[in-house]
Amino acid sequence: LDFLFIIFGVGFIQNRFEFEADEFAAKVVGSEHMISALEKLAELTKVPKKTGKIFNILFKHPSIEERIKYLERLNEKQN
Repeated sequence: LDFLFIIFGVGFIQNRFEFEADEFAAKVVGSEHMISALEKLAELTKVPKKTGKIFNILFKHPSIEERIKYLERLNEKQN
């Protein structure tokens, strides 16, 4: 049980860091460019834009779709 807690806890924290990294990059290059880069990343790596929560936690990355939505929400708040 502790093992599962550690995996999911670490996955959650690393997902949070990924969103923060995206936010920083969007501030540097702009949200539109960051969103475009994420879409291109999905295309080049053949990773689906939408993946399940368990997949995201186990692989310690939120889906491309979630990351794009996060950047779009940040963009809306700034405008």
